[in-house]
Amino acid sequence: MSETMKRVLCPVCGYFLIPLLLLPGVAVNSLSAADPIYIMRIGDSITWQKSGDATLQDLLDAADVSYKFVGTQNWHDDGGYVPLKIAREENQDVEGYPGMTVEWFTDPTFVWYSWLARPTTIPQGGGNTPIKHALSNNTPDLILLMIGTNNMLRDANGVRGVDSSTEIDVFGLSVHFSALLEEIRTLAPAAHMIVAELPVSNDTGGGDRTNQAGRTLNFNEQVVRANTQPRIDFGEPISIVDFFQLLDVPEDFYDDGSTNRDYVHPGVTGVPKLNEAWFHAIMEVINPTGPSGGFDEWIDGFSSLSPGDRHPEASPSGDGLPNLLKYFIDGLSPLSADWNVMPGPRLEEGFFRYEIPVRAGVRGVEGSFERRAGETWETVTEGVSMADDIFSLVLPPEEAPLLIRFRVRPNP
Repeated sequence: MSETMKRVLCPVCGYFLIPLLLLPGVAVNSLSAADPIYIMRIGDSITWQKSGDATLQDLLDAADVSYKFVGTQNWHDDGGYVPLKIAREENQDVEGYPGMTVEWFTDPTFVWYSWLARPTTIPQGGGNTPIKHALSNNTPDLILLMIGTNNMLRDANGVRGVDSSTEIDVFGLSVHFSALLEEIRTLAPAAHMIVAELPVSNDTGGGDRTNQAGRTLNFNEQVVRANTQPRIDFGEPISIVDFFQLLDVPEDFYDDGSTNRDYVHPGVTGVPKLNEAWFHAIMEVINPTGPSGGFDEWIDGFSSLSPGDRHPEASPSGDGLPNLLKYFIDGLSPLSADWNVMPGPRLEEGFFRYEIPVRAGVRGVEGSFERRAGETWETVTEGVSMADDIFSLVLPPEEAPLLIRFRVRPNP
């Protein structure tokens, strides 16, 4: 994290401090729950598998989101994974390709395995690639990208069954992952991408996952986040969902209801958890109406959180930002590390402007700007305004203090 991105935080008090620095802004593509949102899921067998499960569609339906899943492939029961509740047929369209790796999607010499045809094949030749095929047939508004699990199960030469202590090819994978993001952005310039950091997997059929966790964490940090974060900072419509930290792989995550647990594919309990996490990531992008019942109703919507992690002062994602603060500020989630989207000041026509986007429907809390005054803090009232769900503070440079903090506290 660069010096310009750092904040000093007091989780217990529900505030963060903003150093007087010009920080990069983050643009988020505006999607409305009222308009049909075309969603494309891109990935490997786990993505294909998820498309057969009804959890995501049920959650979107309950949130009154108008949507349609798009893709050239379609889930079907092949005698393998059978979800507890099967998604409606029109919601099974997907770009999920079992066994495929990051580099496969952008390779014009890709090998097509006939058993993967679900239900169509990808034309070869003419510079076509799997990702070009996907995005030339559909124009999604929202792309859910989860890829790399098969890379974690292979060595640098592509041999499956690698020892979990083997280091990953960070440079090679980063080149391919960057190329994939770039090709998606070129083919779908207006789409918002949600990019997944992988949960832990293990190709040994059980046992200790410590070393595999290290490989996966390196992939998430040095490949996924290293290539996605600069795009976020630049203002692209793109965000990250951290499945590694979010899911934490309890034993039942991979339980398929039989003894054939492979510790790679989520089972009948794991797939719904994964789809629930996707749902919350989607809602952080479209944010249709906001919660109506205050903090408790909002935090209860994250059913994967433990009782202790639902406390207003808790920070379950480990980023140090308390839940109460994330409830107040639009676009933040208790499930993800959100330093990268925290608002900062900018210079505008000779004045410093601080803007806090307020979540629609917030109740029972209040926010305030405070400035350092010797050993204490005082509430700032002059230059403060609220318009269009943006809480603002404008200060001339000569009045700007060294530190401004934004504080959120209960307001019964």
